[in-house]
Amino acid sequence: WNIALRPSISGAGIVETGQLALDGFAWLPRDSTRYFADPFPFEFEGRRVLFCEEFPYATGKGIISVADIAADHSCGPMRPVLECDCHLSYPDVFHHDGQIWMIPETTGARTLELYRADPFPDRWTLHAILAEDVYFADATFFTHGGLCWIAASTVEHGTSDRDGLSLFHA
Repeated sequence: WNIALRPSISGAGIVETGQLALDGFAWLPRDSTRYFADPFPFEFEGRRVLFCEEFPYATGKGIISVADIAADHSCGPMRPVLECDCHLSYPDVFHHDGQIWMIPETTGARTLELYRADPFPDRWTLHAILAEDVYFADATFFTHGGLCWIAASTVEHGTSDRDGLSLFHA
């Protein structure tokens, strides 16, 4: 796995052409001790950052890291911002009701956890455990029709987390 950034393009993209041109991408540096996955670029008050899963091979467990995004779309050094007892990935970061929130994937703990930036982007405080004894992969928050929604891959007995998508609203 690895992550690359590039500026937005105009005209036909991958959906229209069925091809992904790799020119113009700024790749995160690779090393043999870790990989990066699940990128979430985010902008707040003019500051652009990239959240992602960082997986150090030495620990065998993902953490959430962040790097500043430069004007040329390259990233500064990654720095850890959230570590737990379980593997973390897919840092869904979003702005809602004047706060910045994150729902990282915590399937190893069988929970759905909500964190609040305190302060953004380097410190995250557990705000609530939204659900327990669940397996929700890649939970994604969005609003629609005046409601708050979470879409997540879910697992039924004998299936994988690629077989089911569930929607929850409040």
